[in-house]
Amino acid sequence: MEKDKVPVEVKSFQNNGKKELDGYPIDHGWAWMVMLGAFGMHVFTVGGLKSFGVFFEEFQKKFSATSSELASVYSLSNFLMFALGPFANALANQFNYRCVVMSGGILLGLGFFLTSFVHSLWLLFVSYGFLAGIGFGLSYSPFIVMVGHHFEKRRSLAMGIAVSGSAWGCFLDHQLLVGFEMPVVDNG
Repeated sequence: MEKDKVPVEVKSFQNNGKKELDGYPIDHGWAWMVMLGAFGMHVFTVGGLKSFGVFFEEFQKKFSATSSELASVYSLSNFLMFALGPFANALANQFNYRCVVMSGGILLGLGFFLTSFVHSLWLLFVSYGFLAGIGFGLSYSPFIVMVGHHFEKRRSLAMGIAVSGSAWGCFLDHQLLVGFEMPVVDNG
């Protein structure tokens, strides 16, 4: 063993016959609720991100924008979702996973809400691209790590179910949004 490396001690103990790791239930009880929450997060987060195309033509008409300009909005939010992963996990380790994920959810909801009122392309960049993108980034990666913390023996199954929520979200969110039309607000 190298001189600089210190072995990491992980506290594992039995609680009424149920294994826990640093206070996290492993493979039982609350762990499955965390997995279910991660599934729901994937449905709304990834599904919401991928459903941008439902409003693509409406945004083009409303803002007289080119396809590449609108694709840049989507690309910004998608970039932030993945690029903020290490930062979000560092915040979660420093503070609390639940707080970081909830903060991301609040920013995501606020970004979606404000997107419904935008009247120009640059505001779409701010509301959907930037604000919702930060919300995506703060909620996505820490939730995946949370599932990993709660499972040992059935980690593959739990991660598979949780991440499959993104496929369900792409299907369900699109179906829910297809009938919606963007209201035309006269801002001038």
